[in-house]
Amino acid sequence: MRINSSDKICIIGYSGAGKSTLMEFLIDDFNFDSVVIDPVSRFSSRKNIRYVGKVKCKHPRDNKVCFKIQDEDGLEKIIKTMNDNDFKDMFLIVDEIDQYTTTRKLMPETSLYFQQGRNYNHGGMFSVRQVGRLNKQILSNSHYLFLFKVINESDIEYLENITGLELKKNVLKLGRHNFFIIDLHNSEILGTFKFDKKTHKIIRDS
Repeated sequence: MRINSSDKICIIGYSGAGKSTLMEFLIDDFNFDSVVIDPVSRFSSRKNIRYVGKVKCKHPRDNKVCFKIQDEDGLEKIIKTMNDNDFKDMFLIVDEIDQYTTTRKLMPETSLYFQQGRNYNHGGMFSVRQVGRLNKQILSNSHYLFLFKVINESDIEYLENITGLELKKNVLKLGRHNFFIIDLHNSEILGTFKFDKKTHKIIRDS
């Protein structure tokens, strides 16, 4: 698969499954200008990321900028700045996006980003632990789902309804750092993969 700067990726899985480890690898691997929102400063030391403690957005040009925000108002301000300044080819990375959005309704600029961001070549990557806390609009407007082990049966049923795929049997068997890649546009499982920390590579399992 090829990830373009306009693609949106959801990463879902329980705590400790390997979501953040995969995000660290992908952040290093992407060549996109990126804004990174990181609740615990986990990615602040990654290659090509400059950590910024305040909410002030500028085009990072040749590097990635990391922000710390508190709530959906902070996310709204950053996305509005991206839109107002007509930043093209911008990749928004949000770890634990459920901390900055609600399941009920997204704020106007945030909603516009998920609905029409592709028109501005705005892509992104978003992680969440509990499926029930993820706004449906985020998942329905994503191109790919990287699905780690999910234990809650209601969460699995919800994902099956969204994707139109039977997932329960295989999702429960996933080990740590194993995940499915699902093409949400085509309702297709592209395979099972594992991130190998020793070789720093994503390996196809099946």
